[in-house]
Amino acid sequence: MTRRPGAAIAITCGLMLIAGLMLAGCGGGGRFGNCSGYVQDATSQQGVGGASISIGGKSGTTQGDGSYRITGIPVGAQAVTISATDYATHSGQVQVAEGDNVANFTLDRGTMTVTTPNGGEDWRADDTQAVEWQWQARGVVDHVRLQYSPNASTTWRDVIANTPNTGSYTWLVPQAITAKALVRVIAEDASNSSFADDTSNAAFTILPPATGRYLYLRSDAEGSAGSPVTVPIYVTDATGIAGADITLTFGASVLTATGAETTALTNGFTIVTNPTPGQIRISLASATGIASGSGALVNVRFTVSSVAPGTTSQLTLQSTAVYDQNAQAIAHERIDGLFTVR
Repeated sequence: MTRRPGAAIAITCGLMLIAGLMLAGCGGGGRFGNCSGYVQDATSQQGVGGASISIGGKSGTTQGDGSYRITGIPVGAQAVTISATDYATHSGQVQVAEGDNVANFTLDRGTMTVTTPNGGEDWRADDTQAVEWQWQARGVVDHVRLQYSPNASTTWRDVIANTPNTGSYTWLVPQAITAKALVRVIAEDASNSSFADDTSNAAFTILPPATGRYLYLRSDAEGSAGSPVTVPIYVTDATGIAGADITLTFGASVLTATGAETTALTNGFTIVTNPTPGQIRISLASATGIASGSGALVNVRFTVSSVAPGTTSQLTLQSTAVYDQNAQAIAHERIDGLFTVR
């Protein structure tokens, strides 16, 4: 006797229906639904093929484009587990109704956590410090990229583009004087595509170098579009200074210099300024040198252009000369800065 395939299916479905009626009131009450959708990479939004997916005890595997379909799932809140090579396992829950349901899921390759600096640290330019992070996942990170921001994440600069995922990197702290520094660690694959990252929870401070005499600008200088702003030029050690000639350059499309003024350190000095588009020249002079101290040597006045927030301008000490009361040059170094429109 030849059995028709359809008859076997009908008998099986009938048995399932009877069993479902006998179990009414338990679980889905004998009711079932189907789930379909996509499993995607959380960062790239590309489908993840070959992922194992289980919903309510029913299992399947995603196609190359990340799509899946699982049938015969009991209705109600059902546990979901998804696993794939190089990804952290996803565990969750989905509500299944009778008939067809659509449920999409994302997988990430892990969690990156910056642990140091994570906010509140005082580091000095030119010192070495350990940037530290933790990586939690099953997936393999080819390398990490380290970056820092001197202005609260408006701009980012590479510390190193490619370093092993060892959890620590010895960093020569840059000459970017700021109280709004952040570090970011980015996990990347072999093609340099990023798939996980983390940033310091709060800002840390980069101070001037501990030794030497510096004229410097800060990298966290900021002001509002269309408003006046004062940007100090600082000195780490003012002892003996009786005069200075300074040329400061900046982005003419962002800032317009309107003049400069003396400070508490240079009170009593004569000051001459010559502002032109993108540049200001400043001369300071006194009959006697400054006894001691540090801080703002001169304040430069600007008007901020009507540009978009987040626009930046380099502040460059193009040339500096510092003298004592005998007109002898005082050795020093200089550190440039950055202005950000807020």
